[in-house]
Parts: sequence; structure tokens; C-alpha cells
Amino acid sequence: MTQTANENPTNGKRVLIVDDDRFITRVLMMKLEQEGFQVFVAHNGSEGFEQVMKYKPQVVVTDLNMPIMNGWELCTQIDQAPEENPHIIITTSLIEHKERDRVKEFSNARLVDKPVSPKEICALIQECLEYSAREGEQK
Repeated sequence: MTQTANENPTNGKRVLIVDDDRFITRVLMMKLEQEGFQVFVAHNGSEGFEQVMKYKPQVVVTDLNMPIMNGWELCTQIDQAPEENPHIIITTSLIEHKERDRVKEFSNARLVDKPVSPKEICALIQECLEYSAREGEQK
């Protein structure tokens, strides 16, 4: 089931958390809300992609290892949706060295090793938003 924490439509800082670990999603959601983000949560890649299409988040934080649709598949789906272009922060604790290069296939993705603190995730999200703002100013 999808959870939305803050339904304020005027908040432009929309973040989607996709992870099957409900403890992680709850902790991240609480921290991000404290920092003023509008947060959406999904527990597998399929739900995550539905949330991307519905809520148009600027940043997606996703785990790789999930049921139904994993994080790689989610990134591929997002990448193939030309109208969507969120930044993607991929979190994982189990990944082979050769798979690390796979993240380069996705234009706005970066890989972060778990464990990662909610504070670090907030800082990464802010970097993504600042990058988008700079890119928007250059256009």
C-alpha cells in the first residue's frame, strides 16, 4: 500500500522513497518531512513507477533488492518514460563491483552504499535539487 505523508500540493520539493523495508521508509519519511519535503512511499518498483507517473517527484530514492520489480527495473522504466526525468538515488548493501558501472546507464542516477543515514540522504536530495535549479537557470 502506498503512503503519502504530506499532501501539500504547493510544496515543490517532492521525493519518492521506494524500499521494501518499512522501517527504512518510515525513518526516511519522517526525516524528509522534518526538512520540508513532500514525501511519497512505495514498497516495490511497480508501486514506485506508478508513484513517479502520478506525483512527478524531483528525486526518487530507491533500493535495488525488492520484490515484484527491483530497483534496476524501476530505473529502466523511469528512463524509458520521456516525460519523466527525476534524479535517482540508488541505495544498496549488496552489489558486485561490475554492477556498479550499470548506474551509468541512467542519466540522473547515483549509487550510494548502505548503510546511509537519513541526514546523508537529505544532503544528497538537496544536491540534486540544487543541480536541477542551476540547470533550469542555464536554459
